[in-house]
Amino acid sequence: MARRREENMSPHRRAMRREARVISLNLVSYSRYDDEGVLTEAAMGRTLDISPGGIRLEVERHYPLSSVIDISIALRDNIITVKGRVVHLEELKNGKIAMGIQFVEMEPTIRDMIAKFLG
Repeated sequence: MARRREENMSPHRRAMRREARVISLNLVSYSRYDDEGVLTEAAMGRTLDISPGGIRLEVERHYPLSSVIDISIALRDNIITVKGRVVHLEELKNGKIAMGIQFVEMEPTIRDMIAKFLG
């Protein structure tokens, strides 16, 4: 699991990430549901960084790659809720795990709140 975030990325994708990603520590709750919509797991963590397309979370325990999860993020005075897919896992030096999440479903108002937060 100890993979470098960018070693398998194209140069174009690495450049895009560097331009858009903002270091930000925000509280997050995340949860996973089964195919029938029943909550199967829930946990909390914090963002390490955020971009218009996703977040990097510091967590105690992670979900498998490709898991689709619901995420609630505290951004200043707002709490936003989005769906995301686990696209990356990385062991951190502090013993926790960085879980890379790509947003997969987002209302336009939520997209605007994130853009304003990053602005």
